[in-house]
Amino acid sequence: MGFYLEPGSFFFGSAGDDTLSAADAGLAIGLDGDDTLRSYGGVTGLHGGQGDDVYRADAWVTQVVDAGGGNDRLRVPGHVDDYTGALIEGGHLVLVNLWTGASVVVLDQLGAGRLEHFEDQYGNHMSAQQVEQSVRSDGLGVIGYPQLAEVLAVEGVGGNQLEAAFEIETRLGQLDWAPIMSRLADAALDDAGEVAAEISAALVPQLSWSAQSLWQSMGYEQALQATRFVGLEAQVEVVNRPLAESVALLYAAALDRRPDAEGLSYWLDQAFSGMKVPEMAGYFIASQEFQQRFDVAADAAFINTLYLNVLDRPADEGGQQYWAEQMADGLPQAEVLMYFSASDENRANADWLAGLSRHDAGDWVIA
Repeated sequence: MGFYLEPGSFFFGSAGDDTLSAADAGLAIGLDGDDTLRSYGGVTGLHGGQGDDVYRADAWVTQVVDAGGGNDRLRVPGHVDDYTGALIEGGHLVLVNLWTGASVVVLDQLGAGRLEHFEDQYGNHMSAQQVEQSVRSDGLGVIGYPQLAEVLAVEGVGGNQLEAAFEIETRLGQLDWAPIMSRLADAALDDAGEVAAEISAALVPQLSWSAQSLWQSMGYEQALQATRFVGLEAQVEVVNRPLAESVALLYAAALDRRPDAEGLSYWLDQAFSGMKVPEMAGYFIASQEFQQRFDVAADAAFINTLYLNVLDRPADEGGQQYWAEQMADGLPQAEVLMYFSASDENRANADWLAGLSRHDAGDWVIA
């Protein structure tokens, strides 16, 4: 991605603190946590998310996009006095090493992607305000994209293309990845084309007409289709684990047992296909196993069954009265089951829940 429209690799971090590197058309995507992201080689992208991120710009051209939030820091090689800079129309910041020609582009520096701290390899520090003031007074000031193309000396890329490329990179760096990861829950994550299609579907509608034209004409779509995506499996598990746990806990509350592999797989397929857990609870109550094991024709018996399944004791008088009144006022059995299933007591008693994980083949299993 970036200036040279060629396939690379996307390296995804986790919800925790990560150290990621990328090079030569690669892209390191930190997501949440306090991440350290490093570039090296040719044109490389570093995308941080929420958290206090550190960007180490050791590539020939490093494009930094921060999704906002956190106390972020950019470290550049060499001495701070080796650099000149410019502010680009649209709020981007460019720093160029006068000795080596290496450059750093901080996209949306004057907007949501603002980095607050800058430092060189010798430990000299500057605030964002100091850098921006220095660029205006001692650097190139505010320049347009045609002049920027000359400064960066990027072959075959003019000002209009550079502006559109920066827009694409900025939008990509500030994507909301959570819904994308959720939609990829049942995808074949080794199928780069399927992953690329989800990213493209989320990104392209956000682009201006000129950026969409560049996307189509200069091969971004093809480059994305041929990109390698690393680290998605962990992200998909993080996004979908709460839903998987909710389904698994229904077994404990309704049937007083841990899920069997076949049943868990079936109901998770239903959940990831859009069935809501409260609707699923109704199917559990109507199941042959539930009806045969428990005598719940009366509300009092149903309430007592849930107490026994979840709390390992009969319902006390106050609890029995409370739930009986709720049901008399129209609360259906499925929603009562949901309350018990989601309770802290049910989770605490389900000691097997810690073994719930996503298998390499994509299925959720309990070890």
